[in-house]
Amino acid sequence: MSLYLDPDRDEARSGPIFDIPDHLVDGSEIMHAASLVIGRVGILIRGATGSGKSLLQRHLRQVADQNGLYAALVSDDYVRLSTSGHMGEHPPSLIAFAPMATRRLQEVRGFGVTEISRTHHLSRAVMHLLVDLTNEEEMARMPSQDEAQIELQAVRVDHLRAPERQCTLAKDLIFARLSTWKAGD
Repeated sequence: MSLYLDPDRDEARSGPIFDIPDHLVDGSEIMHAASLVIGRVGILIRGATGSGKSLLQRHLRQVADQNGLYAALVSDDYVRLSTSGHMGEHPPSLIAFAPMATRRLQEVRGFGVTEISRTHHLSRAVMHLLVDLTNEEEMARMPSQDEAQIELQAVRVDHLRAPERQCTLAKDLIFARLSTWKAGD
């Protein structure tokens, strides 16, 4: 069970409680993932417990900050994903919502849970890239174009596989992908 899930306060059957507009609840899903924004790009980091999601999101935000890029945490452990398509937006956007109980909190393995500043946190954000942390042997050396995108909540987002527990390499892969984004993407 997640460090953040409090069965006495949260809805144990569906995970943490989220502050999500009623019209976006239907069809939404809870994902065990870290989420953040760098510049104008929302990033979901999905992986098994202990795969390095929290460490990677912290490193990504630190590097962005060092390079003068805006960086903010949405959620460190769980997100609720919904689509703006219910509002008639075309093309629809994938939106990640932070759990209410863990807003502005992040896990530091071996230390505990710490709070981040309000200026470096968002309660929700549009997501553009899904990073799957996987075993390095399962990664293709040269991924195909078919693997470059994935569908979540009926929305196509960019997709990248990165090695779990290898923060430096994963960070380099993510920033390489971000360097290919064009203004307005």
